[in-house]
Amino acid sequence: MYHVNNRETLLPKFIIVFSTVIWLLTETLSGLHALTSNNIRIIWAVIGIICLGSLISSLKRFGIVVKTTSGQIRKYISEITRGGQWLEFILISAFFVLAAGMFYLAYTIVPNNWDSMTYHLARVANWIQNTSVEYYPTNIPRQLYYSSFTEYFILHICLLFRNDQFVNIVQWCGYIFTAVMIYKIMRKLEVGRSIGLFSALLFMMCPLAIAESVTTQTDLIATMWIVIFAYFILALGQSSLPLLHGKNIINVVFCACSVGFGWLTKSSVCFMMPLLLVWLFIVCLFKKEKWSAIIRCTLLAAGIIIILALPGFIRNYKSTGNIFAYEQMAGNLLVKTANPKFLFLNACKNLTLEMAGTKEPDPVWGGTMKLADMMKVDIEDPEISAYPGFAEGRSCTKSYHHDLAGAKGFMIILCLAVICEIVRLLIGWRKRRENANIIEKTYIYVALCSGIAMFICIRWQPWGNRLLLPALSFFSLFIGFIISKLSKNRCIEISLIVLILLSLLPDTYGSVKKQAKDYAKPVWNGEERFNLYFVHRNYYTEAYKEIINEISLAEVAEIGLLLGGDTYEYPLWVALKDENTEIHPVVLENNDVIWYPECIIAIDREIGEGEYITYGKSRYECVWNFEEDSNYAILKLKM
Repeated sequence: MYHVNNRETLLPKFIIVFSTVIWLLTETLSGLHALTSNNIRIIWAVIGIICLGSLISSLKRFGIVVKTTSGQIRKYISEITRGGQWLEFILISAFFVLAAGMFYLAYTIVPNNWDSMTYHLARVANWIQNTSVEYYPTNIPRQLYYSSFTEYFILHICLLFRNDQFVNIVQWCGYIFTAVMIYKIMRKLEVGRSIGLFSALLFMMCPLAIAESVTTQTDLIATMWIVIFAYFILALGQSSLPLLHGKNIINVVFCACSVGFGWLTKSSVCFMMPLLLVWLFIVCLFKKEKWSAIIRCTLLAAGIIIILALPGFIRNYKSTGNIFAYEQMAGNLLVKTANPKFLFLNACKNLTLEMAGTKEPDPVWGGTMKLADMMKVDIEDPEISAYPGFAEGRSCTKSYHHDLAGAKGFMIILCLAVICEIVRLLIGWRKRRENANIIEKTYIYVALCSGIAMFICIRWQPWGNRLLLPALSFFSLFIGFIISKLSKNRCIEISLIVLILLSLLPDTYGSVKKQAKDYAKPVWNGEERFNLYFVHRNYYTEAYKEIINEISLAEVAEIGLLLGGDTYEYPLWVALKDENTEIHPVVLENNDVIWYPECIIAIDREIGEGEYITYGKSRYECVWNFEEDSNYAILKLKM
């Protein structure tokens, strides 16, 4: 059995402790309506001073640690460079080159993805003005009900620096920490360092992981949480200590925190957790843990998860009467049926997204369409389609876009790994030679099945690739583990690692190149920052600039935003919000109007010049349209 090593768990524990501080500060200051830049700066300055003081007070011990660590690093570098372990040196170098390159791009690129403009960054702007994360009237429900923990980090960054220069770094951290945790899990599974590094790079080289690492999406942070959860589950399963031993109790606490933060970040990652929890339960029974210990740990974990989720539950209940706000959060996320034929076809549709190629029509897409015909299932059935379009091949061609990038090479390697493992098990069963540790074996199979569960449960949608990103982290673990079992000697292991990584290199390069060319290069060329918010919707730029110019000329201090359900909101905050200007969304259905703006910006509302709208007890007249387009209007209060 495996003993829990506190040094091994240092990184995931640090991530969880830091995240807990972010959560506590945000929820506490929000309750006091004190989420201001000055307060955040003061608090983090105090935290920094305390940490620095602790460091100085233990400088001697810290110096010993640094000296020991640097000595170990020098020794390790010497081993891998002089001991013939050149592959490890190359893999580590590749890790740092890719990490550094993506960090530079994340810092350089102006946030531009659709979700950032409509709700990720837009709700951060609302929170900053409201000095609270409490719900507010809005025409974009996603700003309220979609999981928001990633934006807590972004909120602190925006308050600290008073700009959005560093907001992409949050996802980059998820990218790096996920890779490191994959390596740590592989080492716990007792595979060599080369295989562990290979598994980490396998994930890092996925085109979607690369594309997302330079955005303010949330999928990489969600992936980080599911991998941290998997790490603590494995640590508990491998531990030779009783479940109620202090070290295991601590790991139960951290495991529960990872569940809570995973839920708060992106609730869909929780679909991957049940199988691992069942695995841990069976392992506990196998180790003859007492039922009382299992129940006590379960109650402890449940209590922590509820505490973390409670503020969000309260906000949901106050707004919708349902603590989960299910229809608002996941109404189009899960499949709507338990029919095996439908579930299988849904998994095939999601696999088709990942396997998208350059040919039109794509052969994988064609195979899925034929399969649906053979099964006599409507491929567009709402029970397995959140949106229509699969039958037309929507999103079924190769892309390096941050919503659509697939992982065809990765999925082919996974399929080959599954086939190889089936063959290996059959041979091992026949020859009675399969003696691998049952804990590690079953864990890796359950991890594989947890990833597959995502493909089954997530209802197909055109941008479903990023929803499936957490599954790829578990698939990386499985592929690495199988290669460690297939390679009976060092030469075979090196050959497999090199061959696989080289086969993935073109897609890795293609994804990096797209992020640099499409999103970073305009910054390098001196393009106006505001224009780059619209890099995916260039046709919005002029209309927004004209609206902003008209509002600036009018010199109004109170501005209402009457937007469509999925309209770019964030650029308006960047251009119009200052200490003398107050901006609030305008919801016509709101019966409790207490604030009446001087003017209203209406976008995607089809209000023509001279038309009126009624807001509360007041009427507003449309006095301006952009090039006679009723989708862009400015209305003024009618006295």
